[in-house]
Amino acid sequence: MLAIFKNGSVDPPKELNSPASVQTSSSSLKPKLPNEILNNFLYSHSNNGFSMGFAEKALIGFSPPQNPFSIHNRMFCGVDDIYCIFLGGLSNLPALLRQYGLSKGANEAVFVVEAYRTLRDRGPYPADQVLRDMEGIFGFVVYDAKAGSVFVSLSGDEGVKLYWGIGGDGCVVISDNLEVIKGSCAKSFAPFPAGCMYHSDHGLMSFEQPLKKMKAMPRIDSEGILCGSNFKVDTISSLKNNNMTRVGSRDSNCVIDNSLICFNGNDSFSFGGHVAGLGLELLNQSNYRIWKTCMESYLVGENLWDIVVDDDNITPEDVAENVEASKKRKTLNAKA
Repeated sequence: MLAIFKNGSVDPPKELNSPASVQTSSSSLKPKLPNEILNNFLYSHSNNGFSMGFAEKALIGFSPPQNPFSIHNRMFCGVDDIYCIFLGGLSNLPALLRQYGLSKGANEAVFVVEAYRTLRDRGPYPADQVLRDMEGIFGFVVYDAKAGSVFVSLSGDEGVKLYWGIGGDGCVVISDNLEVIKGSCAKSFAPFPAGCMYHSDHGLMSFEQPLKKMKAMPRIDSEGILCGSNFKVDTISSLKNNNMTRVGSRDSNCVIDNSLICFNGNDSFSFGGHVAGLGLELLNQSNYRIWKTCMESYLVGENLWDIVVDDDNITPEDVAENVEASKKRKTLNAKA
């Protein structure tokens, strides 16, 4: 598979760039332009390869697997201007399809498109939690043609590989074929980090440790030349917040800062967070029962549960002896 995002549509980590890619005098060792990269891919997959172009923003090349019964599947789908290339397989796909209301015949690529669309349009769901709920081996690239956004992720077990690099005009190239990346990006490339996700609006982060920052580790080849960087989780630092904005949203945003949630006016979904003071994960599609039990226990402990369940029993305020009781009830109701 091949995905090319032209210069300006995606802002890759600057550490992917190697000075050696532009300093070489040999044209054969320089990064290639997007159309040349795509033509080389199609030439090497002339029997079953195809491509799609999206104006001056993106190019996608795909070829079905030679062995259709391989445990490492390769799939492509497009739904409502959202396109996905999926590698691998999910062992809990039937449960995920039921959770998202998809038909039994849907494959992993269709599920990823629906999960992405849910995160984009109908949050707030933590993206890191959605990815952790995906059991199996996976790597995928999602291109949202309507929003111009790119979403990439790779499972933590490294059962499949993804590589990314910088092409000749600054384009971002992503492929599961190392030779394609080497031939297209010269020295400016690196393995896509396992257990991580990348969004074009928010950059690279770990979905396994979403509150930790990523750090670049320079790669040196056997010739002593800098070849991009590997990216690792920085276990010391912390990531305060990182949100993916909804498409077509009202100008509002939900920001989550480690254990604090606050609203400053933009609809969005968060990459991770907890409710302040409770130690609870944000309510999502899979944790309602736990959330309900913990919230009920919290309200009981704060002497507020009766206010929640007995809201119809209103104390008449026109009776003098009920004035104080009414004020107290109003105070408790506001706390609840």
